[in-house]
Amino acid sequence: MKNMHASHCPQGLCLAICLAVVGLVLAVPNTAALPTSDAGLQVSLYLPFAAKPVPSPTPTPTATPLPRLLDVRVEWPCCNVRGGNAQDPNGEWVCFKNYDSQPADLARWYVEDAALHRYTFHACVLVPGAIVRLHSGAGADTATVVYWGGGTVWNNTHDTVDLYDCFGRNVSHLRY
Repeated sequence: MKNMHASHCPQGLCLAICLAVVGLVLAVPNTAALPTSDAGLQVSLYLPFAAKPVPSPTPTPTATPLPRLLDVRVEWPCCNVRGGNAQDPNGEWVCFKNYDSQPADLARWYVEDAALHRYTFHACVLVPGAIVRLHSGAGADTATVVYWGGGTVWNNTHDTVDLYDCFGRNVSHLRY
């Protein structure tokens, strides 16, 4: 197919058709490619540019909703924050009870005091109604007793016990 510009049209005849397509103007000279019109002219489409694809809009990501907050609380009657000393840090502990109707997987949950000392739970699942006791000293963890692994943590006269889930949400707060 031979494309011809208006200056090269036979007998100086050129059919120009302007089309508005996405704000672009296309010129159509009279060359042989399309069927002959009623006037006996043959036309073809001449595109002096490369079409660029229009990008699709990037979808906005949607946040995955967090699971509901489980009802696990500091169980104050079980706690003994004044019992430990430097020689026996396991004499002090705090307790947490699952008041929820579902088991609570405490893996990656953490406990902090007012000074931001932090203990992170490992593999520990509390069935409904169960209590876990967190001792300040060292020892071997069981299903109901876990050990912080250090010295005394809790102040005897005043402190806070904060329990956070694995998403960093405060699940339970106790101030004494």
